[in-house]
Amino acid sequence: MLDSRIVQLLEDAVNTSCKLALVLLYAEHSGFVVTPEQLALRLSRDPWSVDSAIRELARDGILDVCDGRIIYHPQPRWVAGLQELRIAYDDPYDRDTINHLARDLQNYAPYREELGLRQITVNAF
Repeated sequence: MLDSRIVQLLEDAVNTSCKLALVLLYAEHSGFVVTPEQLALRLSRDPWSVDSAIRELARDGILDVCDGRIIYHPQPRWVAGLQELRIAYDDPYDRDTINHLARDLQNYAPYREELGLRQITVNAF
């Protein structure tokens, strides 16, 4: 069973596989400062998805964008969940659960803004 802080983080902010990849990269390398184009290349993702994920993570208070550079600067409410996510992702069972939950949440992500929803609850096993 995943820590409730991880589930809350995924449901509220890290609700796509692209956001998950970004957050995990920055959680491992917190001093990493790059442009969106460099991130897209590093993650082997299309620049449009990465740009959208960056904007949403910045809006949700996990990343900052300053002079075209992306900086990992999570708000205090996210710090514990991000630390737990990084630790849990090292465990194969938890990693599978996290990826499964992120994929499920990703199905709802495009409608989150349209419907005014900030949270979609998905069973985390």
